[in-house]
Amino acid sequence: MITFVIAIAAVLGLVLAPVNFDFVPVIAERKNPSHHLVLAEGVRNQELVGGDVTGDARLPIRRNRYVPPRKISESDFITPLSGESAIVVDVASNEVLFAKNIDSPHAIASITKLMSALVVLSNNTDLDAQVVINESDIRTGRQYVYPGERVTVRELFRASLIGSSNSATVALARSTGLDEVEFVARMNQKAKAMGLTQTYFEEPTGLDHDNVSTARELVVLLRFAMENDMISDAVGRNAYTMRFVNGVGRTIYATNWLLTGQVKRVDDAKVVGGKTGYNDAAGYNFMTHYKDNGNPIAVVVLGADDHYARFTEADMLSRWVYDSYAWVGDKSY
Repeated sequence: MITFVIAIAAVLGLVLAPVNFDFVPVIAERKNPSHHLVLAEGVRNQELVGGDVTGDARLPIRRNRYVPPRKISESDFITPLSGESAIVVDVASNEVLFAKNIDSPHAIASITKLMSALVVLSNNTDLDAQVVINESDIRTGRQYVYPGERVTVRELFRASLIGSSNSATVALARSTGLDEVEFVARMNQKAKAMGLTQTYFEEPTGLDHDNVSTARELVVLLRFAMENDMISDAVGRNAYTMRFVNGVGRTIYATNWLLTGQVKRVDDAKVVGGKTGYNDAAGYNFMTHYKDNGNPIAVVVLGADDHYARFTEADMLSRWVYDSYAWVGDKSY
């Protein structure tokens, strides 16, 4: 009887006690396999102009298909890669489909030029303005421009991205009216606006070994770059005849040998466009967009053993992904 009374008293105490309704609901977060690749139904940081990264502007992701591909093959990619880092990402959903050391910082060499191009465009530089090449613009590498020549910003832009000309890139950065310190500051501010925490630039060409990023973050840079029509047009060309103000033409050949046909391909997916990078610290880098049956993927290979390996390894990864995954609308999905 005493036990029963004690139990009743305890229940009454709980019922009559004041209730605190100040609680925080638990919201289930959708799994995001990539910390820097915001899921497509969300929002991403507005790409801010002029280095202002303090605002909270938001830009909806402009895609109408968010469902990630489904794995249809039990086999894993087992071919040895010489690349120190590699990643494959479904462009629409941002789902990571293959990963190797994707968060390890790595020198990126001329991949840097994609960020330089974005800074030039965000600066609203007149693409038809004429630039006289200075002695101070000349850097090592392919020489598509020479001191005293007069060329438009538009042509420098293409020489930088198609032929990966370091001299053209320096002249292009100068065309903005910013000195190199200011220009590089814009590059780093833009990286922050993209949410890239392990990406850093020392100069605009990629010659400096301290221009670094990760495979995961380079996918984000590539996505921003490929969304710009002028950049995607340039990096999708296998060659271009550069026109100078005096009417002389000079042919620029792409460094992307998947586009030029100088590397035997193992994949038949379309190469939409990409960017190479090489210096002694970086080794051989390559990143690109592929598209097969309307399904785009981004592939990054960093630190491959040689010039050919970066292309063949990217091609092998692309083929494996398209053989191993199915997208919405595919018969095997």
